[in-house]
Amino acid sequence: MKKLFLFAGILFLSACSISQKSNTDNLSEPSSSKENLKKTEAKIENEENLENTEAKIENKLYEKTWIKELIEKEESKPVSDPPASLSKCSYKNQTVYYLPARCCDIASILYNENGDMICSPDGGYYNEGDGKCPDFFKEKKDCEYIWKDNRS
Repeated sequence: MKKLFLFAGILFLSACSISQKSNTDNLSEPSSSKENLKKTEAKIENEENLENTEAKIENKLYEKTWIKELIEKEESKPVSDPPASLSKCSYKNQTVYYLPARCCDIASILYNENGDMICSPDGGYYNEGDGKCPDFFKEKKDCEYIWKDNRS
């Protein structure tokens, strides 16, 4: 039993001396501490910039108030099948947002960058939209989902 306590004591002391050595290795001359302080401040600033960038990316979806309001409106409705979504596309050299029809004879909506309705490309009673942009599906480019209702 004495050997066990002796072994545990030696193990504890050796661990403490290793820990102290590694802690003292980081100590340096006063001029180095100023450099370390500058490095730490720069690192903190970089982390803050990164957090701001991540927040901007996360909020990019909601950079336009009308998009946020549209999504909130869609999320307040019952879940649809297929799920509601909003896509950002390029159409006739402008950025547009496409909200597909939720069901049956409901028309889809194509919005301009300001949130004004341009047309209904499809959906409606005959599934032909309102006829104001019949070439949308042929001419649209670079479409990407910016929101999809993930409720189930």
